[in-house]
Amino acid sequence: MRISKIDHVVMTTDVVDECLKFYRMLGFSIRDAQGRYELTAGDVRINLYRRGDGVYPHADNMQPGSTDLCFELDGNIDDLRMLRDYFEKQGLDVSDSLVPRNGLRGAMQSFYLRDPDGNSIEISSYGR
Repeated sequence: MRISKIDHVVMTTDVVDECLKFYRMLGFSIRDAQGRYELTAGDVRINLYRRGDGVYPHADNMQPGSTDLCFELDGNIDDLRMLRDYFEKQGLDVSDSLVPRNGLRGAMQSFYLRDPDGNSIEISSYGR
């Protein structure tokens, strides 16, 4: 018996509507789940809580802007560049260029942006 995957990540926000718009732009579907929002894309699930809403259980110190996530793009490096350029044209503050990184499965390329709460969002591709 061993831990094999992350089922979901919880993020806290002060700006729900802005975050929902941002994550929709990233391709997440959103479901209102009675006090929180379930954001899903592929095998990724984020539970989004509004700070102070009293949803339990929760972490002791839930703070917006304290999360750093890396999402893997189902595509190649050209797709990653096109996505980066698209986000820039949409007015998002994205990193200037792709940068080499080492992920769970080895070498990858990434770019960075921030969500409305200031969380660091990395979008990566292992593709050639």
